[in-house]
Amino acid sequence: MQTAQKIFKGDRIKITDQGERLLGSVIGTDSFREQYTKNKVESWVKDLQSLSKHAQDDPQAAYSAFTKGVSDPFPKNSA
Repeated sequence: MQTAQKIFKGDRIKITDQGERLLGSVIGTDSFREQYTKNKVESWVKDLQSLSKHAQDDPQAAYSAFTKGVSDPFPKNSA
C-alpha cells in the first residue's frame, strides 16, 4: 500500500485498501460495501420523506419526481 502511494504521489489516483465505486458498482471490503449501502438507503429514505410532504400539496408533481428520479436509487448495470 505504501509503495503504491509513493509511486502515484502527485497523480490524481486514489489508492485505498477499503473500497470504491467503479462504473456504478461498489467494490471493496464487506464493511465498505455495507456502509455504502447503508448511506445510500438513508439518503433514499430522506428523499422519500421530503417527497411525501410535497405530495400533500402537489401530488402530480410529486409522482413525476418519484418516477423520474427517486423510485430507483440503485441503477442496474446494463450488461
